[in-house]
Amino acid sequence: MVVEATEEERWMDRPEFGGWPVFSAQVHGPAEPVAFREMSVARPGADPECEPADRWRAPRPGEAGPLDALFRPGTRMTTPHDPEMTVVEPVRRGTLNVPSGLLGIDCPLDGKGPRLTVPVPVPPGEYPLEEGRITFGYVCMYEERWVDRTDTTAVRLCVSDVPAASWEMAMAPEDDPRLLGEGEVYCFSTDGATGAFADARAWGPLQERFDRVMAGDSDEGEPDDGSTFLVWTREPVSGAGLAAFAVCSDGGHPVWVGRSADGDVVGVVVLIDRMPELAAP
Repeated sequence: MVVEATEEERWMDRPEFGGWPVFSAQVHGPAEPVAFREMSVARPGADPECEPADRWRAPRPGEAGPLDALFRPGTRMTTPHDPEMTVVEPVRRGTLNVPSGLLGIDCPLDGKGPRLTVPVPVPPGEYPLEEGRITFGYVCMYEERWVDRTDTTAVRLCVSDVPAASWEMAMAPEDDPRLLGEGEVYCFSTDGATGAFADARAWGPLQERFDRVMAGDSDEGEPDDGSTFLVWTREPVSGAGLAAFAVCSDGGHPVWVGRSADGDVVGVVVLIDRMPELAAP
């Protein structure tokens, strides 16, 4: 028997990657009986943690955690290694001038950047820099005694004294939060365990001055061996500044932008290490 078919009927589009099961079911029918199950629709504003475990949901990017607590003296915090930690008074470490009104955050060692930028309020000006600190104790096996220690947990550029009502992840223009997996964040990267706050418009000249300071040219800036902030330098014409700080490791480090209830930027924070948790009351 000869089947008459038009030229269009002789051809069909090949299924895309992952589409063969659907194509097979359309041509041959389902391989197994289809069972329909009634499911309730989530109400707007419902807690996603209360949703059924077998219900799909979109991945949620990483969150900032209680960053304000790192700068609130007396707050008790904990980690798996140090269960008893207490936040102490933050330390002011000078100021940073951002005359362009655009703050850049990146590693100053790679000759590029800044990857992340944050617009700061107008009028631009000098903003205080702070180190959040936490104290804890442990038994030192080398000295065979109890040791009390105070470490820096985070660095903050203070834009305003208004407390942050929310925290958001700083992202580059090409970053898309919809592409992040569960718990993932966008970061700046470093191969030298170093980050920096700087005026984004003057990043190139400031980064060159930073290199000269690291090479021993004291006329280009101020190194500081007693602080997480390692180097300050300033572009002489515009007054734009760069403040470099040490982080705990190479790799990626997220930047968190605090906003007031009105949506204004009130601070920018980078964690030195992992975020501790609030201790149980």
